[in-house]
Amino acid sequence: MKRIATLGLSVIATVTNAGIAEEIADKNKPYLPQKIDGMTTLVNVGAKNNAVYFIFKVNTPADNGANNKAIGDGLKGLMTEELCNGKVSSWFASGLIGYHAGYFSKDDKLMFNFSITKNDCAHPPAGTTENIKRLMEGKTK
Repeated sequence: MKRIATLGLSVIATVTNAGIAEEIADKNKPYLPQKIDGMTTLVNVGAKNNAVYFIFKVNTPADNGANNKAIGDGLKGLMTEELCNGKVSSWFASGLIGYHAGYFSKDDKLMFNFSITKNDCAHPPAGTTENIKRLMEGKTK
């Protein structure tokens, strides 16, 4: 799961202050679709108003029985950690307004989505630590 949170980070070398969202999107597009793990593929990335949007496809039906909210909350926590303290912590300082991710099932139904802004660095989502621990242990409920 951590690999999903660090998606595309190895693809992006250095970005400048001007149009960081567009640069992030442009640097990832040549690699699409990009297999993230055995179930997840990055299928699209875009930018608008200096926010970046990642669209993922998960190789499972929407009604798979998993607790999609818990999975989404955990992935948001992992990505918040990366954006605030990890490999891409410079993105917000460089002017990124928001990071948005949507995860769709193989039958094209929205499973979950989340958004992260610089404010999330000061106020991480409630339960972030617990959700990260559960995801790393393979627990989804």
